[in-house]
Amino acid sequence: MNSVLNRHNIVLSMVLAMLVILSLWMQFDLLEEPELNSDSAAAANDPDYYVEFFTSYGVDANGKHYQLEADRMVHFPLDNKALLDRPHLIQNLEEGGNPTHIYADSGWLFSNGDEILLTENVKVISTGSEGLGGAATTDRMRIKLKPEN
Repeated sequence: MNSVLNRHNIVLSMVLAMLVILSLWMQFDLLEEPELNSDSAAAANDPDYYVEFFTSYGVDANGKHYQLEADRMVHFPLDNKALLDRPHLIQNLEEGGNPTHIYADSGWLFSNGDEILLTENVKVISTGSEGLGGAATTDRMRIKLKPEN
């Protein structure tokens, strides 16, 4: 009887040990998050198209509101925004009005198309009535292309 009880204890101990090993294996191997492949992560943020000599017009009910030009526009699908190389923004394109010209080395056009962030060597040149005008420079400028009325 004593040998049967010992065999029973041994079998029970082995089953218990197997369960502990199985649970540890599942905890550390099966439940671990898979590592992201750096190639697939980079590919997800790769540009999906380029436009050379990009030009865009913002139009309202009264006509042109702004004109945006860039040497190159690169679209990124992951966050649906576009990188602009050497953007040039012309605002207030009204008949008889004096436009404001804004230049930069680079910029970002955001997904809704209502806002642009100009960066690096931003220059603002405006001409007022009677030939008076002004100029300003900065490193960054955020512009609402379609201001709310």
